[in-house]
Amino acid sequence: MTTAALARRRLLITFSIFVLLGLPEGIQGTAWPSIRTTFGQPVSNLASVITAYTLGYLLGTVSSGRMSEVFGPERALRLGVSLTLAGLLGYLFSPAWIVFVISALILGAGAGTVDSVINADVALRYGPRVMHLLHAFFGVGATLGPLLVTVLLQSDVSWRVAYGLLVVIEASLLAGLVALRAIPPAEIQHPVAADRRPSAARPGMALAATLAYFCIYVATEVSIGQWSFSVLTESRSYSTGAAGLAVAGYWAGLTVGRLALGVIDRRLRPETLLRGAVATALAASVWFWAALPGSGLALAVLGIAFAGIFPSLVLLTPHWLGRDRVVRAVGYQLAASSGGAIVASFVLAEVAGDGGAVGLSALPGAFVVMVVLLGSTHVFTEWATRGADRTTTDSSRWAPSRRATMP
Repeated sequence: MTTAALARRRLLITFSIFVLLGLPEGIQGTAWPSIRTTFGQPVSNLASVITAYTLGYLLGTVSSGRMSEVFGPERALRLGVSLTLAGLLGYLFSPAWIVFVISALILGAGAGTVDSVINADVALRYGPRVMHLLHAFFGVGATLGPLLVTVLLQSDVSWRVAYGLLVVIEASLLAGLVALRAIPPAEIQHPVAADRRPSAARPGMALAATLAYFCIYVATEVSIGQWSFSVLTESRSYSTGAAGLAVAGYWAGLTVGRLALGVIDRRLRPETLLRGAVATALAASVWFWAALPGSGLALAVLGIAFAGIFPSLVLLTPHWLGRDRVVRAVGYQLAASSGGAIVASFVLAEVAGDGGAVGLSALPGAFVVMVVLLGSTHVFTEWATRGADRTTTDSSRWAPSRRATMP
């Protein structure tokens, strides 16, 4: 097999890994009512699982830059996939609540490592097309997750079966990575990322702004994805099937939006995309909060609005901060996103209380507040990253000079 063919296969495996990153996130919120029944936990203890996962994710993201420098990105990636496999096995066979929570910690550590290594590499080697497609595959997993669990629950099948399927797929991907480890590294192809100098006049302030942006955005995305099913079923009297479809629509919005962005990659500047995304998210969050007709559809609109935020921020990082800072900066950004998810999980658990209809009915209002904070952070980031006077801001800068391959 030629090097180009091996590289294409590796890119396919990379996309598949991102499907596997999205599946547990999509499964967890929908399966939570059944999981908590199995272990006899209150609804608010979803915060314990989210916290354990995000603490592990925080550890993985913070250490990923150093691991890539010492062991190389390939070994760091294989280690991350191995950890996610171990976490999923823990979910599958957990005999007690504490084992389930520890498994969430391990799964998070693996996911954080994989997420950081792949995002940094794609930011350096590719333009928007591959980046948006990469995150679209995350959305594929997150979309399939609620649908898979909904089908299993309606068929009176245990939630563990869903995690058993993930174990089989994850083990296959790890085997594929090991088999393809001999692919030689590619040269840096991303024209903006190849510049070592930051474009922002205040790189330190720009980094701080992006950390805040990732923190608020991921807290908002995860919170809506994890709590909406409980809001719809226990507060708004949706059936399990209808709520599952609505939550799947949220993740499907992320997926479809990113696929579309992968097609129109050079026609839309990331900066313009971010402004439109935040404005649309605010309108959709108010729609969901007000419980207007078709408010379940508001989740799909939120997903579409959120589609381009994460990949666009990663893409802009080499431009704002310079290539030499990218690997560690992406790790710090994803770590900040973990911190946001942890804080949000505790805050929303307090708002939800014991899971009664009154407590859960307050969560859509909390979602609106989070989106407003996201908009404020966007404004701050635009101010902090000004000064890109030596690099053009037109969309042509994202066009790769020639086809690149993953290392």
